[in-house]
Amino acid sequence: MDKSKFKFVWIIIFLIIFISGSFITLDWARLFIVKEELKYHRFLYTYIAKFLIVILSTTLVFIIGKNGLSYSDTKNLKFIYIFIILADISLVIFKEPYIGIILFSIVQLRLISRNGSAILKNFTIDKSKVLSNNIFINIVLATVLFMLIIMKIANNLMKESTLFYILQFYVILLSTSLLIAIANLLLKIFPRPNSILVTIGMFFFVLCDLNVGLTMALQLGNFSLITDSLIWMFYTPALTLIALSGYNYYEN
Repeated sequence: MDKSKFKFVWIIIFLIIFISGSFITLDWARLFIVKEELKYHRFLYTYIAKFLIVILSTTLVFIIGKNGLSYSDTKNLKFIYIFIILADISLVIFKEPYIGIILFSIVQLRLISRNGSAILKNFTIDKSKVLSNNIFINIVLATVLFMLIIMKIANNLMKESTLFYILQFYVILLSTSLLIAIANLLLKIFPRPNSILVTIGMFFFVLCDLNVGLTMALQLGNFSLITDSLIWMFYTPALTLIALSGYNYYEN
């Protein structure tokens, strides 16, 4: 990576940290507003700033160029982040979340393909022993527990079966995507820096969506404000880390 691109990447990372810090502060400040009718009012700045985070993280992907793991990997990430933008826009402009959830499902399917395709090609009996250790089993059980929690939330929340089944499909994909990322790390499929970034990014993605589910299920109150404020605390690093996982950190 040449020096000019290196500096540009760090400028984007700094902007992401600065902008996210500003709107996260505003999100949490709602807890201290005395007037109840103002507590649940979102500042226009937070909408703009959050969308800027999506654009900036997408920019990190689109400037990878020759500094990526491979041409196909960079192409995959570009596809993923275009659909992330479309999904976030649809959740804002459409009253019902159907399209947004479907688009995010496409994102997770592409992440599963990106992080897992090489696992099948390089899988051996010796590598299967790595996945059978206690750490991986505990992670699988924790992921299954996460799925059950989300399904319980969804079951209590959804009055119509269509939305419930769409959400159920997304949770299965999200959990699978997390497990694939962890398997990628344990089996050393990607270079270690990249697999660490992918795994941590997917953990943040899961925590983000868990808080989205809680916010949807809870009645308006301080607890729902807390879960709502946590969403972008996890979503911002998820977007940034997965974008950064596309760079080749071992190139000269």
